Amino acid sequence: MARLPLPPMLPLLLLAVLSTTAAAASLRPHPLDPLTPAEITAIRAAVLDSPLVPARPITFHYVGLDEPDKADVLAYAYRGGTIRRRLLPLLPRRALVIARAGGQSHELRVEVTHNASSSSATATVLSHAVHRGAGFPTLTLEEQFAAVALPAAYQPFVDSVRRRAVDIGDVLCAVFPVGWFGAGSGSAAGEKKRVAKMLCFVAGATANFYARPIEGVTMVVDLDRMAIVDYRDRVVYPVPKAEGTDYRAVKTGPPLTGAQPAPGVVLQPEGRGFHIDGNIVRYAIGLQNENARNFVLISFQCSVSVHDLFRCILSYDHDCLFSLIISDETDSLHQYPDLIFNYYLWTIEKIAIQIIFILCCDCRWANWEFHVGFDMRAGTVISLASVHDDDAGERRRVLYRGFVSEVFVPYMDPVEEWYYRTFLDAGEYGLGLWAFPLQPGADCPNNAAYFNGYYAGQDGMPVSGENRICVFERYAGDVAWRHTEAGFPGELITEVRPDVTLVVRMVVSPGNYDYILDWEFKTSGSIKFVVSLTGLLEVKGTSYTHADEITADAHGTLVSENTLAIYHDHYVTYHLDLDIDGTNNSFVKNVITAARNTGDPATGGADTPRRSYWTVRREVAETEADGQVNVDAGPADLLFVNPGKKTRMGYEFGYRLIPSGATAASVLADDDYPQRRASYTKKQVWVTPYNKTEKWAPGLYADQSTGDDGLAAWSRRNRGIRDEDIVLWYTLGLHHIPYQEDFPVMPTLSGGFELRPSNFFERNPILSSRPASSMHGPSTNSSCDAR
Repeated sequence: MARLPLPPMLPLLLLAVLSTTAAAASLRPHPLDPLTPAEITAIRAAVLDSPLVPARPITFHYVGLDEPDKADVLAYAYRGGTIRRRLLPLLPRRALVIARAGGQSHELRVEVTHNASSSSATATVLSHAVHRGAGFPTLTLEEQFAAVALPAAYQPFVDSVRRRAVDIGDVLCAVFPVGWFGAGSGSAAGEKKRVAKMLCFVAGATANFYARPIEGVTMVVDLDRMAIVDYRDRVVYPVPKAEGTDYRAVKTGPPLTGAQPAPGVVLQPEGRGFHIDGNIVRYAIGLQNENARNFVLISFQCSVSVHDLFRCILSYDHDCLFSLIISDETDSLHQYPDLIFNYYLWTIEKIAIQIIFILCCDCRWANWEFHVGFDMRAGTVISLASVHDDDAGERRRVLYRGFVSEVFVPYMDPVEEWYYRTFLDAGEYGLGLWAFPLQPGADCPNNAAYFNGYYAGQDGMPVSGENRICVFERYAGDVAWRHTEAGFPGELITEVRPDVTLVVRMVVSPGNYDYILDWEFKTSGSIKFVVSLTGLLEVKGTSYTHADEITADAHGTLVSENTLAIYHDHYVTYHLDLDIDGTNNSFVKNVITAARNTGDPATGGADTPRRSYWTVRREVAETEADGQVNVDAGPADLLFVNPGKKTRMGYEFGYRLIPSGATAASVLADDDYPQRRASYTKKQVWVTPYNKTEKWAPGLYADQSTGDDGLAAWSRRNRGIRDEDIVLWYTLGLHHIPYQEDFPVMPTLSGGFELRPSNFFERNPILSSRPASSMHGPSTNSSCDAR
């Protein structure tokens, strides 16, 4: 058959097809993508137009993605390649809306439909219900700002400020949830009212107004009426001085005389080692620069009629993005002289096409792929996390969906102004609402990429949150694995591999504290979860000026004159829907058990002088009661395994939970009201069967919740968890006794845990990773000569 040049119009046809595909794909959100501004706008319009909520005004307290059924998302995510997925029928885009109107909390489910030819959207209300149980939705930012403006015009408060010789113009106030303390708490005659307390502080010459409380004054504000409904000035203490409380560089210097490490930079001469496609983070693919090498070339040929050309393109089912190169001659493209292309064959009826995919598979250090989302309550949401197994040649599932479900912070002073300070930061304030722009080069290194976060304001209109999440590669000088062998005479063998990790970070500042929340993906297949606390202590005004004056329990540490930092806890609870190489998993406790050497091989002993050893007793959890674990109760490995899949050695594929500090559990009495609301904090580990509606550890309505909904209540059903789709709830806990070094701003304190492959791979998955010298080349340190 004669070789003829490719018809001149065919390259244009192919480019047009691909351009159309790309444009269509850009209008097709991933099923787990957070709601877009256009979608939020459409949802607002649908709710306001709905006759189901006739009362006005309507205030929007939560608008979040109501994700499709898990089975449908999995079918979408793991059925074929990226391009093929984008041609599948679009899964429903739905939202859960919680709004207040007419003194009631309304739940609406709304479906969003996209305009095929533009970025606009329309929405329809599918269902509506009124919440009649305990609790209220998340406080909006706008109502908090409106509430804190009230005290300046409230005469009893103005008088209290004057008695303390404070300028009312220097006063700032904050809204504090009232918690729940039995029937009728926070309201009269048991009537449920949406109220909060307000506490005020003196800023003056410092930005650290939390360090200068107006102690003894408490106000109650009705958030629906937006009016102060109760007021008490119980006791007068000195307002702590402003001197020494400010943390800003312009106030602490110049000169800035603190320790100054040598400046450093992150240099990636080949660019980032990861790729972001929408909200999907992958290992890097494609060409880093014109001199790049080490490409894997994958090609195929198919013979099709012209009208089937599009189908031919889609027949290559690979999950990476690709570069389509078309040439009608044997000339090699200048930038890639090593690539040789075949002639294209042309006949009247058929075209033989060769498509070459260029995949930078050597850049697979970050062998993870996952979806990054944003939620106004949870903050960062990681979904569809899968790790590439080089030996198996495939991507393997690890985590379906994970996020911080709640942050419980109870303070330990029982007096009138403090007893109710038992915060549920996610459910009462919203972690996403209190995430602020990350500072490049400080919060995140200069090699970071950023995600924005959009949420609905109180009026339902979209609010843009710039740079709320960053993703970066961490080069910390750590070692992934190493060994030095000196056993060979005259020869020393040393092999070392550097540890470079991929970090997803958000910083949340709900009031005085800052939480740095890291997801760290390791090339070994591990995921590390790190919570770092910093920010400002919540302090109490006092008459004490020296520790020697304290003769009774002060419930805190005197960190400065007239300033008590109150004891408190931090409990950060993660919701992790694990899918270890598949949906059905089991929870296994490998309990370390001490044994005596009996001397009898039949009972595990041996005829040696050894008197004891330890062995492993394997326990498979059958029900939710078996899945509740205090990790400090005794030595054990906690594993999540796939009982239907085994290694060639015969072990079930698994991941192991490894706590790494911060394992405190609550010591409050079981009948204490704050503990009833957060009873799950008595144990660090809870395992439940997957239920799409069970997301929030204290329940959907956290403000004034009673403990009748939430993780502990669900688990009382004691459902089966063996060989089921199961969820890990892990609570990281810290008992915080403040110290003087924590004032006026606290150096970062971190804790965390790790999910580590345990018989998931056939061998060390990074055995064949490259040594440091071949990855980065020689490096020097010009500032010192270490010998």
